[in-house]
Amino acid sequence: MLDVDTFRRVYQGAVADVGPLVGPVELEKIARHDRPLAQWDPLEYMRRSEERYVRALALLAGRASPDEPLLEVGGFLGVFPLALTRLGVPVTVAERYDLYDGALDGVRDLLSAAGARVWDVDFTSPNLTAERYPVVVNMAMVEHVAGSPRTLMENLRRCCAGRLLLEVPNLAYGYKRWQLLRGRSIHPPLRDVYESAVPFTGHHREYTLADLHELLRLSGFHVAETATFNYSLDVGLRTIRPHDLLSRLVPSWREVLMAVAVPA
Repeated sequence: MLDVDTFRRVYQGAVADVGPLVGPVELEKIARHDRPLAQWDPLEYMRRSEERYVRALALLAGRASPDEPLLEVGGFLGVFPLALTRLGVPVTVAERYDLYDGALDGVRDLLSAAGARVWDVDFTSPNLTAERYPVVVNMAMVEHVAGSPRTLMENLRRCCAGRLLLEVPNLAYGYKRWQLLRGRSIHPPLRDVYESAVPFTGHHREYTLADLHELLRLSGFHVAETATFNYSLDVGLRTIRPHDLLSRLVPSWREVLMAVAVPA
């Protein structure tokens, strides 16, 4: 779809521009419904997420061209659509930025100034008026949906006129398997949930690879290809733990699951 080296360069510039817009004041507003975000490092997250977006482009390679309109549902920090827009991709970002109490207005304005269209819409609402796009991208959002993901997935299906790129965290990630073996919870810490305002917007349900396939099938998609990978695992060979090694070697133990699918 796009030259990887060029994308990486433009992406790093986008990170440099978005980073100053998400400081302690903005994080405190965002963290009202997910308390750990108050101490979160968004700059480090965006830097590491470069690998996620390169993987997404790899799955779309040969299936989409840069001149096709692309819809990203759930833009949040917006660094990926910002980079794509600067590379000439016609991008629409579907996001309710008013839900962040003004914390991400600067991100919204940066996207608009770059030429991206910001579509103020809630994809978890059953009353969505669908718009059709050749490429639809939904990354790191499904796990934040409380209750059934059916409405979100049906809206993605209604807007998808070609390919859907879906990304979710792996419930069977090696670290979580280790936590469970130690008798520890694999869910968000109880204190984090308890101290967050209602509704809690952290992870409600993560997915195994089989879950991801079933979710897409139930939503009317056919899976064309999947990928599993790590993006935050950063340990040396001298300090690597057994579950870290397995997370590198065994696909089903890796941190992130990604699929490209087409309407069935």
